[in-house]
Amino acid sequence: MGRPRRGAGWGTIRFERRGDVWHVDGRFRGSSGKDRRHRAHGPTPEFAELRLRALEKDPGTALSATTTVEELASYWLQERQSDVDMRLSDPQGRAGIAPQTLVKYRGDLESRVLPAIGTALLGELRAPELELVLREIRTQAQAQRVRGLLRQMLDEAVRVGAIPSTPLARARRVRQHASAPTAYSAPQLLAIRQAWEQWVGNYSKPGPKPNNDVLDALLVSVATSMRVGEVLALRPMDLALTAEPPRLAVTGTLVQVETIPLHRQHHPKDARQTRAIRLSRSAIDILRRRSASTSDPEAPLWPASGVRATTLARRAALLGNRADDQPWLSPHNVRRVIRAFRKDMADELRAAGIEPSLLIPKAMRSTAATAVAHALSNEHAAALAGHRSIAVTLDHYIGRLELVDSGQAEVLDDLLGNADDSHATRQPPPPKEQRST
Repeated sequence: MGRPRRGAGWGTIRFERRGDVWHVDGRFRGSSGKDRRHRAHGPTPEFAELRLRALEKDPGTALSATTTVEELASYWLQERQSDVDMRLSDPQGRAGIAPQTLVKYRGDLESRVLPAIGTALLGELRAPELELVLREIRTQAQAQRVRGLLRQMLDEAVRVGAIPSTPLARARRVRQHASAPTAYSAPQLLAIRQAWEQWVGNYSKPGPKPNNDVLDALLVSVATSMRVGEVLALRPMDLALTAEPPRLAVTGTLVQVETIPLHRQHHPKDARQTRAIRLSRSAIDILRRRSASTSDPEAPLWPASGVRATTLARRAALLGNRADDQPWLSPHNVRRVIRAFRKDMADELRAAGIEPSLLIPKAMRSTAATAVAHALSNEHAAALAGHRSIAVTLDHYIGRLELVDSGQAEVLDDLLGNADDSHATRQPPPPKEQRST
């Protein structure tokens, strides 16, 4: 019986030390079935083996076991750039990834990953080094994002054959700290509104005086469970206030990430979240008042003041056909105004049972989702928020119900009442006859 045919890949690798240099020798059988013999050397057995294995790699890529993490990052970012181009060429915005996502990837690589392990070779990466990178990150959300970034990069290296498996699979997962979503009651919302009006009326610091524009945006977010970027991207053409029922269309959001100027993206965060929302009376009043100040159907309902012509020219140069000349109010400025309000009115907010640090735009979106979920159903809340998965709504947007009252008290009363009645009508067993001794 002949020797069994060896499978594709490396066969036995032999090591020999000659002085201070290690020499390795091995045969590689490619997918075509041909055997090739290779030799390499290095100061250590491990390094010599890495050089040997680097001699056989996918001819379509420059990645191998001796590729550094920095070189992998450069290769991976180039691949993701093609995904960005795909997204920009898709009129529905569903393909590829968003430009701002690529900017976040690059920022995480430059600030978190490359300073720690940028010069490490892929073939030398181990789980402890990757765990150390994740432990050095302070916030839980950033650590999870960086772990996802490393997973994608190392999966790409596995796909092209640079490494046999990803060492991240053996690294300890980032522990998730459960935090309850922030949702406000009707008295708390009234307290926020009164505190805001008091803050605006008594504001005496130098600089631009705040107004009720940001408060209007927060109240519309409460009435619709829209993201603050989606609220600020509303235009008169998105409203149907006289229709039956009155509604608005969520067709876009504002985007601004580092090198990407502020602009209106012509679909929400996910293109599949485009939706129409029936409006409450309070939302109708605010939107009618804001839309009455302009006759341009494409003008923002929350315009920014003092937008320079040079800013618009830079936006047009960088964004091309995605740019417009509208003065959009930046979500960053909205958050800055909210931080100033929280600092100046911290005592008033705490008196109403509101932790100032938790007063963020997302809390308004969660407030709407919580109210709808408790009054109607979790499915209604997920549809209002535009989530495809109800699990996202349950985990991050629906607050805890203080009083569980879904009619269960009457049901349990009937159950216990019937049990009591049956116990009362049950005749006690006759006493046992005493035996005569």
